[in-house]
Amino acid sequence: MDFIKLNFIKLNFIKLNFIKTPSRFVARCFIVTALSAALLGSCLLSSCTAAKPQLTLGSLKDGIYDNAYFGFMMDIPPDWHVATREEIDQINQVGDDPTISSASSLLDSPAPEDLAKQKLLSMLYVFKNDFNAVQAGDTNAGLQVVAENLSVAGNTETTEADYLSSIERQIKNVGYVSEPLSSRNFGKAQFTELRASGTQNNLDMEFYCKKIGDYILTVITTCPQADGDAKAALEQSVGSISLTNTK
Repeated sequence: MDFIKLNFIKLNFIKLNFIKTPSRFVARCFIVTALSAALLGSCLLSSCTAAKPQLTLGSLKDGIYDNAYFGFMMDIPPDWHVATREEIDQINQVGDDPTISSASSLLDSPAPEDLAKQKLLSMLYVFKNDFNAVQAGDTNAGLQVVAENLSVAGNTETTEADYLSSIERQIKNVGYVSEPLSSRNFGKAQFTELRASGTQNNLDMEFYCKKIGDYILTVITTCPQADGDAKAALEQSVGSISLTNTK
């Protein structure tokens, strides 16, 4: 499995090893019936079913993050800082692993075939405070949306529970106490959830994980335990999650 980088303090991150309906024609006369048959035949030959959206890093508009490929949408906290590509590169230390993509969808439009080769897609990073305004040693509430390609990582049998159990083992080594894995429903979609609290850095973390095809999509929140406003903003964002692609 690949690595998800978590924002504990500015430039001080731990690396976690993760693991138609048929068309209805009204036959009012023979000509209409024949025309309908012709149209239906043309439809069958040209595959009238809607094409699956292409793989992208998603888009952000009017405070809503949307990724049609995964059928995933969520609101982001208003007035929070959306990380640029350069900032995401700093967080992920791009260069360590050329198969990790951190390109910002707001700046670039990588080709779907290139994204499909990546093990980890860093799709959205949002922080309460501007990335460059945080001083060394300070904590910063944040939200991340990432997706790992299990077929590239070579472990397509990995389940949501497997994935989060691997995270759980890693964060315990750096002073986090976690609750038992649970589940949370967002509409008709059920995500596997991991909650953990830091005993050394006073940070709370939440992971919401959903397997979609060969991908594991994960929403990660990080929040200082004393920052009630940030905690409420993150909960509102998480509560807005919508997933139409549940397979």
